[in-house]
Amino acid sequence: MKFLLFIFATFSIVACAGNLIVEKPVNDKVYLYGLGINSSHSTAEKLAMANLTQQLSSQVDSSTQNRQSLTNGKEESSTEVNTKVSTLALELPNVETIKSVEIKGEWNVLIRVKRSLVQLAIENQVENMSDDFSLLLEDHSESPGPACWYALKKIKSEKVKYRSLISAYVGSGVSVAKTKQYSQQIKGFEKLFKKCKKRNRYRLQVENDPTGEFQKALQENLSASDIKLTRSKKNTGVIVAKLDMQTKKIYGQQIVFLSTKLDVKDEFNNFISDTALNAKGASFSSKAEAEKKAIKNLIKKIKKLNFSI
Repeated sequence: MKFLLFIFATFSIVACAGNLIVEKPVNDKVYLYGLGINSSHSTAEKLAMANLTQQLSSQVDSSTQNRQSLTNGKEESSTEVNTKVSTLALELPNVETIKSVEIKGEWNVLIRVKRSLVQLAIENQVENMSDDFSLLLEDHSESPGPACWYALKKIKSEKVKYRSLISAYVGSGVSVAKTKQYSQQIKGFEKLFKKCKKRNRYRLQVENDPTGEFQKALQENLSASDIKLTRSKKNTGVIVAKLDMQTKKIYGQQIVFLSTKLDVKDEFNNFISDTALNAKGASFSSKAEAEKKAIKNLIKKIKKLNFSI
């Protein structure tokens, strides 16, 4: 039987002393064991898998609560264990169900899997992630700029998964020394990430802005965010904002529609993102007055803009 284990959940295991009918063996050199107890058989199976996985990864948060209650004047006690297991996707082949027993409405499910197969499954995933991180480091180590920052930022969450897999690999019985190269790779990623963040700089180009008010407001907004603006063209990206204006006269009223798009590109002119903004202004007196109001309304939107790269 093959399981694809992907856990990111909170399980609640209620184990009453009278309902624990299966004892979980101690893990040995050959097998790893997992035990799940629940009124639902399918949930008990999942809890058994979670219990097994918990032993592989240190990225687990567990809390235990002891409860006492009176039933018909008789004191009863129970223990509730809440286990939060970090995201960990493992394809575990040949998982065996050794016992599956139900008594008084509670299922006890005991499973086991060969330690060597677990190690092989984790090793394959660790190697695949190592290849991905290696390519990223090779591609961007020589040019730490906007392209590097954007690429590394997109896979930052993968670093957490990678670290969890390494932890699970050690938890399966592999020596820490065997995982040193992977841990060094994560350190290299973190170092490059900081370097690219520091050099994530952009030039601002604004077109069709006769008054300069739009550019001033945009520049102030971007400077207040985590975006670094520069005039240098060396290894810097660019943010281009082009103002487009349309004018209509409706029932004697001048209406000006303004639109712009913030196009962001890296130092190699590759697309990163775009953000559209629209505003309008109206006046019975003149087109110039309507244009001023439109610019004012567009600036208000810029000030509310939570722009990031």
